[in-house]
Amino acid sequence: STTFSGPLAAGDFAGEPASIAVTVTAVKTRELPEANDDFAQLASEFDTVEELKADLSEQAARIKTNNQAMEAREKLLQVLTEKVGEFDLPGKIIEAEVHSHLENEDRLEDEEHRGEVTARAKEALRTQMLLDQLAEDLAIDVQENELVDYLVNASRQYGTDPGEFIQQVQQAGQIPAIVADVARSKATAYALRRATVKDTHGNPVDLKAIIGGLEDEVESAPEAEVAAAE
Repeated sequence: STTFSGPLAAGDFAGEPASIAVTVTAVKTRELPEANDDFAQLASEFDTVEELKADLSEQAARIKTNNQAMEAREKLLQVLTEKVGEFDLPGKIIEAEVHSHLENEDRLEDEEHRGEVTARAKEALRTQMLLDQLAEDLAIDVQENELVDYLVNASRQYGTDPGEFIQQVQQAGQIPAIVADVARSKATAYALRRATVKDTHGNPVDLKAIIGGLEDEVESAPEAEVAAAE
């Protein structure tokens, strides 16, 4: 225990000097379990701590590579935007998207938020149109197995049976939009494979685990000149 003097911080006598006594009645510490095979078996699916460490290391590497791929995509879009320059966007599509968004949030009268939503909607549509044009220029073709893979992965994210999910998408008439989305993803991957991607230290980044390698592309695919995304 100890006693010290000081002004009171709040209350009717705030600012007045006082003598304050403090007594420590207990000290609690957290004891971490020993990192051994028993811990690995208890906390994971692995039998040994070395297997657990290796898996955690692989997970960290995958997360890092995924983040780098996302950053490379953003940089690629910046480069494409700079090359193409400004272009007109369909105002009615922007207005409809913004109205729907604000209506769902019950914030139709919030002009400040409207401005934020409008800016995001314009950026999203600009990106979509850029990638649509890139996919067209590269003559990107979406195969049936690629569409099915996309739909199956999407159904897992929603926790829905793949067959039921595909049926719902077909009934909603969303297949063409999904095909376009897959084409945009393929066009982005195609461009990134031909870009020089580096980290912040200038070291080359291998995105093959995320976007595949050049050998994964169809031999007849057209060549494209893509600026470096660092």
